[in-house]
Amino acid sequence: MRQWTRLIIDVDYHPCDPGNSTWYCERTAFSKSDLCAGKVLSYEDPGGLFGGIRVDSVSEDGLVLSYGTKLYSINMKHPHLPLDKGGRDYTEFELNLFLESAIVVEDTPAFYRQFYTRDQVARLRGSDIRALEASDAPAARFALGRWHYLLMPEEDSCAQAEKLFREAAEAGVADAFSALSMMYVYGDTREDRLDLDEMVRWRDEALARGSELAAYRYARNRIGGDLLAPKEPDVVRDEVEKRLATETDVWPEWYAVLGDAYAALDKPEKAREVYLAGVEHGSLRCYPELAMMAREREDDKEYRSWMEKGMAAGCGWCFILDGDLDEERFQAGDSRFKNLVSRQFQERFEQGLRRGEGLCAYYLGFHSFTGTLGFTIDEEDAFRYLRKGVALGDCYSCSLLADILEDRAETPAAKKEVARLRLKAVRYGKDDDREQLAQDYRDGLLDEYRDEIEEYWLPDDDDVDEDDGRWDAYA
Repeated sequence: MRQWTRLIIDVDYHPCDPGNSTWYCERTAFSKSDLCAGKVLSYEDPGGLFGGIRVDSVSEDGLVLSYGTKLYSINMKHPHLPLDKGGRDYTEFELNLFLESAIVVEDTPAFYRQFYTRDQVARLRGSDIRALEASDAPAARFALGRWHYLLMPEEDSCAQAEKLFREAAEAGVADAFSALSMMYVYGDTREDRLDLDEMVRWRDEALARGSELAAYRYARNRIGGDLLAPKEPDVVRDEVEKRLATETDVWPEWYAVLGDAYAALDKPEKAREVYLAGVEHGSLRCYPELAMMAREREDDKEYRSWMEKGMAAGCGWCFILDGDLDEERFQAGDSRFKNLVSRQFQERFEQGLRRGEGLCAYYLGFHSFTGTLGFTIDEEDAFRYLRKGVALGDCYSCSLLADILEDRAETPAAKKEVARLRLKAVRYGKDDDREQLAQDYRDGLLDEYRDEIEEYWLPDDDDVDEDDGRWDAYA
């Protein structure tokens, strides 16, 4: 649920010089609490073309405004009102009004569900974040923690997320227990240690308190027997089918879980049927599942179709499309093709990164470092992208950054940084880095992580199967 919080009055203007397509804007904002019937709204009007605006009435849904001789309505259903336009001194002017809205903080299942996956959290607006920050409600603490943890917008977002989750958990928010549980899986808590015992303790408490987020994660774990969960895809199938059949307000991502269960039971056609139903009901995770099924059949046309549909729907993972394009195939095109495609690739990966997709950070970093796919070689950009990927929990970014820094590491501190990046890569799922991690440990570069490495990561340890978080890690 959303409610409007501010009225925005924009005067947009554009010089009509040949070749000039730049628009400028003068913005005036009014808080909802400052608006009342009869109030005259003064606003910046650089062209002096437009008349006065007066508030006729105010409601929870919007406003009725008087402009000239007419009344105009602007509301949550129609939050944009183009009010007037004109010209002067070879300049075009437009008068536009907008209602700015923000999320309503509520202690309801529908509210918490908005923060279960990275794709959902990436849809938050600046007004939503301000509303969450302004609220002292435990539900807002949880939601703001998810924003920090899934998107890592600030340098210390991980620490802020943990603090917010603990505050929400102390107030009894069930999903906060689940969020903390997942932080222990990746070693992202203040202890800086992967701790599956703590993960289980927090997970079980979340389940006991009725957390749907915990139930979702636990169901996924039980499909493959990951993270100390029993392997029981048939049980998960039956549970989710019952949920879909009996609940009136089902979270769409349960379709992806059911599809995964059928895939694990070696019933690909049934899995595909469920994923298609999931897309119809609004599941974003079903798009990459369908895309990967098409790729396994070597149906590139269908693969690309699902990836493109996923991007249009807002699935961040789908923006990795063409990140692994063969360089020879790229170079085979003419210069016009290469310039166009390279620009499209970079824009696509940037969009995915804005949605919190760490693999997009990896591709941006890799191609910026190597100059492949027509990217300009820029080490500064490469390091910036890869460090963002590390923050987002992408194992490939961790591994590549470690590889690059390893060739330059001359001091003990630099070598320790490389070793810690290897540890992060393994924590986040890159199993083929485990041998090098073991060597770093034997070389004394990770003594402070002795207990974790000896319990989980030495080559002869096969007790832990990491959850594959390619599509919605941390969810």
